Formats: sequence, structure tokens, C-alpha cells
Amino acid sequence: MVNNFLKFQSKYKSQKKIIESIYLKALIDSYDRIKLIKDINTYIENKIRNEIIKDFENKNNIIKCWIDLKIISLSSEKQIIRENDIKRTDIEFFISNYGIFVIECKRLKSAEQRYIKGGFDEKKKKYKEDGIERFINSTYAKEDEFAGMIGFIVGGDMDKIVKNLKDRVKNFKYSNDNYDLLDLKCAGWETSFQSKHFKNNNKIKTIHLYHLFFNFCKDYN
Repeated sequence: MVNNFLKFQSKYKSQKKIIESIYLKALIDSYDRIKLIKDINTYIENKIRNEIIKDFENKNNIIKCWIDLKIISLSSEKQIIRENDIKRTDIEFFISNYGIFVIECKRLKSAEQRYIKGGFDEKKKKYKEDGIERFINSTYAKEDEFAGMIGFIVGGDMDKIVKNLKDRVKNFKYSNDNYDLLDLKCAGWETSFQSKHFKNNNKIKTIHLYHLFFNFCKDYN
């Protein structure tokens, strides 16, 4: 176990390297299989997410070996309790000495506000945060500089949704010196971009987000 971890450390010397060489590529690799599942476009958000987790653990040659060796820990729906409210992260990767990488998933048919931020919950009569806002408020990834967003596109115009969300992302508490990130892909994936935002956190000032969008539209698959 120790020797395996030392080999891992010698190959991946930073969390950014791990994110870009393993996590993002593993997500893309799993998408190529789960997009073929019959009626995947009708699945709820959590069920699509669960198919990704299942694929990671059973079929994904990029990440499965590291999970089996217990070098990478994988979890979903990890509880976070904040101000008497319980939230659950969609996907979390953890490696000792490298930190946590949290991914927020969104099932989308348009460039919905909830990808960016929340709104007033009429049922609970209070504001409910959502999307990128959860990272900015340090509800998720409180001690981390990197995180991810995945859009499961199940309807609408894929290219238009990505373009409109990119426009909204760059206007949401964006770190002004990092607009060039919006033109950077994630692991070469065409429908993707990166962004950096200011955090409401005295210790970690910004959060670097990787945005990937996967097409599950019926006509596409």
C-alpha cells in the first residue's frame, strides 16, 4: 500500500494534476458508456450521478485501479450540516495529502439559474442556495481551491445552454484577472470551460471551477 502511494505521488505531484489527469478524464470516459443506457435522458439527476459512480467502481480504467488500491476515496451524498440545514455533495474524491475535490451535478434543459445560484423557497419560506453559490459561500469545498460542476443536458440546445451559462458564470463574483480561464477546456472536452470566483472565506480567497457538460438528449443518443 505504501509503495503504491509513493508511486502515485511521484507521478502526480499536485492536486491540479490529479484533477486534470484522472478525475476529469474519468468523468469523460464514464460518460461514453452511460450515455448508451436506455432512456438515460428520463433519469433524475441523482440516478444519472449514481450511474457515474457505478461506472467508476466497475468499468472505468482511468480511476478504478486507484479506488481498488484505496488511494482515491470516492463518495456521494456526503452530509454537510450548516445552520440547522443539511446539504449533500453529489460527488467527492479524496486523497490523503491532496485534499478533497467536490463536484456539483445539475440536470438541465436550459441555462437555469440554479446552476449559478439559488432563490427563495416558497415552501420553506427562506432563501435556498444552489449551484456555484455553494462553493462561493464555502458550504462545499470550504478548505479547497478547486471544485467541479457537471451539467447533464437532457433537453434544449446544447451549444446555446453552454454559451449562456458561460456568460452568466463570468458575471457571478468572478475573479477579474482570470477571464482567460473561460476559454480553457477541461481535459480537452469540447463542451467545457473553467472559471475562478471569489469565496466568502478568509482563508481560501478563490475557487477554481471546472465545468463539463454531457449531452443526454434523446435525439443525440
